[in-house]
Amino acid sequence: MQVITALLVDEVKKHPQGGVDLLGLFEDIYLDEVPVKLESISMYVDLALESADKGVAHTVEFSLVAPDGKTYGEATKIRFSVPPHAEFPRDSAQLDIVLFEQTFMTFGPHHVEIRRGEQVLRRVPLHVSAKTDLGAIPGAQSEFDSASV
Repeated sequence: MQVITALLVDEVKKHPQGGVDLLGLFEDIYLDEVPVKLESISMYVDLALESADKGVAHTVEFSLVAPDGKTYGEATKIRFSVPPHAEFPRDSAQLDIVLFEQTFMTFGPHHVEIRRGEQVLRRVPLHVSAKTDLGAIPGAQSEFDSASV
C-alpha cells in the first residue's frame, strides 16, 4: 500500500457515481495565538493497492507533528478492510479522514504524518503562522514559505 495523494481540505463531497469534489485545499493556516486546539482537520487520502493489500484488514495512523518533531495528542487510527480482488478489482481506495481536536503549541512548519505500523507512508506539510489584520506576521512564516515560491 502506498499513498498516491494526501491533501488537507475543508470538505470532501462524494458523488454517487464514484467521483469526489475536494473543496478548500490548503497547506497554510493562520492562528491568533498558540497554543490552540482546533476542533478538526479534514484530509483526503488516495491509496494505491497491491494484490497483497486486498482481503485483509489495515490500520493507518495519522499524527500531527510539531516543528520540534513531537506529537501533541494521540494519533488518529483508521481501521479498514479492502475486499478481495474478485469483489474489488480497483487498484486504489480513497479515505475521507477527520482528525479531531488537534493542538498547535507553536507557530512554524508542522506536518501530518501518515503511518502504517513503523512505515511512514507520507508527510503532509502544514504551515502554521500568526494572523494579523493584514495576513501573516512575516517573522512567523515557516521554512516552507521560501521553498514553495
